[in-house]
Amino acid sequence: MGVSPAFSEHEHIKKYKSPREYYDIILYTGLGLMERDIINIRSSDAIILLGGGVGTLNEFTVAYDEGKVIGVLEGSGGVSDHIEDILKICHREMNETIVFDNDPKKLLNKVLEAIKKQPQPMSEDERVTGGGDDSCLIFLYSGYIEEACIIPCPSDCKLSEWSNWSRCSKSWRSNTSSR
Repeated sequence: MGVSPAFSEHEHIKKYKSPREYYDIILYTGLGLMERDIINIRSSDAIILLGGGVGTLNEFTVAYDEGKVIGVLEGSGGVSDHIEDILKICHREMNETIVFDNDPKKLLNKVLEAIKKQPQPMSEDERVTGGGDDSCLIFLYSGYIEEACIIPCPSDCKLSEWSNWSRCSKSWRSNTSSR
């Protein structure tokens, strides 16, 4: 599965010059490169860096701050060969979530072992929890998302039985119904 910064397949191929043939599914986010990186990182158990430039550096910093497992292929050039220096310059510590190797197979095994040791979820903030113990959480069920209210809820936030389907809307974009 690929997560594209593009709004459409056309933009994916023409603007971002990204391949189509290597993916079973591509999620076209329309978010551009920076926001797409956050989706990629947050939906992954780990990332592996090889070579890379500014985009790889951004992905590394997001993954580091999110507490994700990071595998670094040593000797592959680019940013990957400078991760320890980058951490020193940024006054960050090397930790057990970052593993290095110059052999891709050994690196993958190290990453898989580190994932087993890493608790899930790795990072949580007020966007997920609603800002405190007395706030509602975000519920995701059957593809429908109900966002947190971010303020204390007047009720216990328990879900009830499904209601009947509403009448189909007649909007200009699509006809939808909800329950």
